[in-house]
Amino acid sequence: MWIFFLFPVMCPDNMEIPVNYEKCILYYLSGTGNTFRVASWIENKLTDTGTEVVLVPIEAADFEDELAGSENARLLVGFLMPVHGFTLPWLMLKRLLEVPKNINADVFISSTRGGLKFKRLFTPGISGSAMFVAALILALKGFSVKWIKSFDMPSNWMSLHSGLKEKNARAIIERTESRVTPFAEKIIEGKKHLFHVNSISELLWGLVLLPVSIPYMFMGRFGLAKLFFSGHTCNGCGLCARSCPVGAIEMRGIPNGRPFWTMKCESCMRCMAYCPLEAVEVHQPTLAAYYYASILPAVYAAEKTVSLLPDSSGLVYQGVYTAASIGFYFLSLVLVYNGLYLLSRIRFFNRLLCYTTLTHVYRRYHEPDTDARDMQ
Repeated sequence: MWIFFLFPVMCPDNMEIPVNYEKCILYYLSGTGNTFRVASWIENKLTDTGTEVVLVPIEAADFEDELAGSENARLLVGFLMPVHGFTLPWLMLKRLLEVPKNINADVFISSTRGGLKFKRLFTPGISGSAMFVAALILALKGFSVKWIKSFDMPSNWMSLHSGLKEKNARAIIERTESRVTPFAEKIIEGKKHLFHVNSISELLWGLVLLPVSIPYMFMGRFGLAKLFFSGHTCNGCGLCARSCPVGAIEMRGIPNGRPFWTMKCESCMRCMAYCPLEAVEVHQPTLAAYYYASILPAVYAAEKTVSLLPDSSGLVYQGVYTAASIGFYFLSLVLVYNGLYLLSRIRFFNRLLCYTTLTHVYRRYHEPDTDARDMQ
């Protein structure tokens, strides 16, 4: 429960809280536009107070330049992110670690979690440890973290489920907009917003789900990223590659290249959400292939490797076994995915892959009022 001891560090009670900020920088990561939309709502509220507000995609952030001169300015910085595997995305973690230390700025952190709607029932998502990992990193860097809040936006994990109907999606969005406004007003008024039902429940869920979020961040996301392929309607336009926030998609082959998803993929769903031909697919049955062709062989190879050690016990044994398991896992993952990619380039097998995945009939989703170009 170490996080409870972090709150006094993030925002001492005796600290004077400035109300009128000269400048606000909103760093956001967004795949399908959900987080971008929340950032836009907050931008509008702050702009109305006369604050200069800048929206910056986290992948394009130049912290040294953008945060320069903060010593003599009343600066507010916001970090907004989606939730991946009940924690923050790898890219957000990486960029937070690159933020300079001892910047004179107040900080708020917000996450968007996958909400659903069934008839009149709204079901909330779970952010887990996302905001608290970010808060810990920034607090250790000397920032004053004063506001934390997660918001429900339409669930967009189209690898596992169909996109929501537009009517339900808009109902969730409208409901969330009405909740973003009071949060933005607390920031404007300088009212700290750390201990509340939303943050405490997220903290508890984050602790419970750590056994899920940690393996996902370091291994699970690679497996899920290696399920993408382009269907037979793909015309090689390259929009997915140009729009990818992490540059994880390469167009391979001539004359019309087809997208190839590299290990940098964050599974943010932007490629699937904005493809005009709905050609981006995820082949769920390949998960079984990964299990039999990646995980089981990796475990078997690791056991054979450690059996060659003269001493098959202790820390050396565990270290070699873990390293061998991970190494063989990634090797087999690359081999299986390259096989999937090569098959997808053959017309017959491409159609077979398309008709054996649920994403071929899934509804696509992106935030209705957000274009992919808005986030670049």
